[in-house]
Amino acid sequence: MNVPATDYDGENKYIRITDIDEETSLYTNNKVSPLGILDDKFLLKENDILFARTGASTGKTYLYDKEDGKLYYAGFLIKAHIKDNYIGKFIFEQTKLNKYYNWVRITSMRSGQPGINSLEYGNYKFAITSIFEQQKIANFFTLIDKKINLQTQKVELLKMYEKKFIKNLLNSNNKDWKNVTLKDCCLGFDHLRKPIISTQRKTGNIPYYGANGIQDYINDFLFDGEYILLAEDGGHFDEFFCKPIAQYINGKAWVNNHAHVIQGNNENCTKFLYYCLKHKDIRQYVNGASRAKLNQDNMWKIRLKLPPLNKQIQISDTLSIFDKKILIQEKLKKRLENFKKCLLQQMFI
Repeated sequence: MNVPATDYDGENKYIRITDIDEETSLYTNNKVSPLGILDDKFLLKENDILFARTGASTGKTYLYDKEDGKLYYAGFLIKAHIKDNYIGKFIFEQTKLNKYYNWVRITSMRSGQPGINSLEYGNYKFAITSIFEQQKIANFFTLIDKKINLQTQKVELLKMYEKKFIKNLLNSNNKDWKNVTLKDCCLGFDHLRKPIISTQRKTGNIPYYGANGIQDYINDFLFDGEYILLAEDGGHFDEFFCKPIAQYINGKAWVNNHAHVIQGNNENCTKFLYYCLKHKDIRQYVNGASRAKLNQDNMWKIRLKLPPLNKQIQISDTLSIFDKKILIQEKLKKRLENFKKCLLQQMFI
């Protein structure tokens, strides 16, 4: 259905490439409906698999789940209906193999945008066994998926609880909290930068940081201590440029010039400032229409509401406990995902 999405009508849902979760391949349930006349030939049913046919997401797949309700699929997605004498889940899991990813990478090569058409997808070969064994294998991986999804929910709930805690805290009307600019409460990067400037690729265990996390290319400055990295480039802001990507570092790191480096002054806790910035809406401080940018002058104008230093430390300690719990649950989730991946590779070797 090559039609735009509209507000959810309470019954008919619409799935586009962006509605398929990159990590889990599940429908993200954005609750939108297709606009215009609905044609049942675009309505998904049991044993239907969707394949992304163009763009950076070429090869992404989704297996229809009846729990997702009445679901129509959009353009740029190809539907494959698995015949009744095969198990859709068994076929679908094979789209998570390295063999499949390698095939997608090679087959999707075009002179322009990557893409795979229905004929090419139709020629991809899947491993097949008896329907009895297909069902057993499908049931087994369904159980693993349930465990992974439950673990994902735990992580998301902890993150949501932390976010709500910080939001309520920052919106409170405590009389001893001061409204200040970032410049009032921070030191600039010149207070942290080591006198080492290199054009050589760095080696050793010291990480590299750019605006989008750990990098592995030439950087300019070595920092050491407790500090915050704040994204400069709008392409690395999340939630539609509302919030900057902020990273808290305690130690050495090479940092390039696409990240602002700041540290709390003697009256403020660096880690508390990190939590404030992580959840701060900064749209009013960015420049640029096509690609937003947070320059240093505007960065210093960001306003924060801060309690006295002792309260900042107490709150930071509480939030650090949240972070540790989230990290533990994320590791458990990653372990389950790796376990499934290992089993898949061994089963379909």
